[in-house]
Amino acid sequence: MKIASRLILGYSDGQSDKPEGTWRSWLLPGFRTSNPFRWTLAMLWYVLILLFSTRAVVSGVSAGQLTAYRIFYFVLLITQTLWFGNYRNGWRYFPLSRDPRRPVRLLGVACWSVVFFFLLLLCLILFL
Repeated sequence: MKIASRLILGYSDGQSDKPEGTWRSWLLPGFRTSNPFRWTLAMLWYVLILLFSTRAVVSGVSAGQLTAYRIFYFVLLITQTLWFGNYRNGWRYFPLSRDPRRPVRLLGVACWSVVFFFLLLLCLILFL
């Protein structure tokens, strides 16, 4: 279980593997450790994000709206990636996601992920 949670979330206790003040803490999730396997997975993930967001096709919309949708997809996927990767230890600022108990923390991370998704979706609806 501990190995699976480290592979999925990248951390065993909700804290960064590296001290927050180091230069590695500024790297994107997947590149903060010295593990080449994680680097490879992260690179594949970021390439998929770029491919999906630049190649997305939405029928029945103008070119400007299509560009807005593609930007939305990119922002959504990057935001979720940074959130689940606990970029810059952002979980510590949100209730439930900073709880020391793992089940509560995972529930908080999942709930805040849904909140961020709907906030981004609301922004898309309001601006299109």
